Amino acid sequence: MDKKTFRKATIAVVICSSYPMLVVGCYFGLIPWNIERLNIDESDLGFAILTFGIFFLISNQIAGRILVPKFGTKIVMTLAMTIYLFQLFY
Repeated sequence: MDKKTFRKATIAVVICSSYPMLVVGCYFGLIPWNIERLNIDESDLGFAILTFGIFFLISNQIAGRILVPKFGTKIVMTLAMTIYLFQLFY
């Protein structure tokens, strides 16, 4: 891989991983407020975070091992961004 392609790929990875981590970081500051608002205890929150983590691992494996090799990165990313865009409205 040439240097220019490597730098573009590195910048893309940094940008694509920075935004979700920013969202997660902002959410962690709101955990006490959400626990009180939703009237749940810490064990329910722990179960929700565990469930999210399990489904995150499963979806990453499905995307990385099945969808991307079959359809290609460009189609999978375009579809994922479109789904993410429309889920923001509901």
